[in-house]
Order: sequence, then structure tokens, then C-alpha cells
Amino acid sequence: MQTHFSSYSKVAKLDVHIYSTAILLWYFRYTMVDHRDKWAITYKKSSAWLSAQINNKEVEKELLEAARIFVVKSMKKLSDWTNLSKVLLQLPNILSLKKLRRNLKKLQKQKLLR
Repeated sequence: MQTHFSSYSKVAKLDVHIYSTAILLWYFRYTMVDHRDKWAITYKKSSAWLSAQINNKEVEKELLEAARIFVVKSMKKLSDWTNLSKVLLQLPNILSLKKLRRNLKKLQKQKLLR
């Protein structure tokens, strides 16, 4: 993950928690659209937290684009869906991300995710 983000000049030195949050936001947008009601509020809080941590619109824009590309590349292979969800489950507890991870686990148990 850090290798991917290091290729973006404005975000190369950000904390791994920042990368993880951005990835998780895109992951939910791409994979959990049908379950938005379960994560929309937490998504909004996480997005606000991310903005507050970065406090720079240009850097935030580059970070979110880098995270989007990371998620898209990870999704190209079907097996990466499972691998990415496993990585996301191991992310550090960050503010409201704990709730997002809990919802992800619930959805996996319900067989909505691999």
C-alpha cells in the first residue's frame, strides 16, 4: 500500500491511517452501494475526519484519486476482492472506521462479501 502512495508527490509522506481511511472510503463506494444505509453516516464522519487531518484541498484530491486507483487496481482480479477485504479488516482502529470494519464483518458473515 505504501509503495503505491509513495509514487504520488503530495501524499507520499502521509500517515498509513490516512491512506487506510481513503482506501476504505472508496472500497465502500465501489462494493457496498446496495448497503449504503448501513455505512453512509460513518462514511460521512470518516470523510470529514480525513479532510480535517489533511487540511489541504489539493493534497486531499490527490490522496482520494490515489486511493481510488489503488482500489480499482486491487479489484481487477477477482481474488483481490477477498484479499482487499482481509486487508481492510486488519486496518487500525480509526475513529469511525471501527464501525465501518464492524459492518464489513457483518456483511461478510451474511455472505454479501466473499
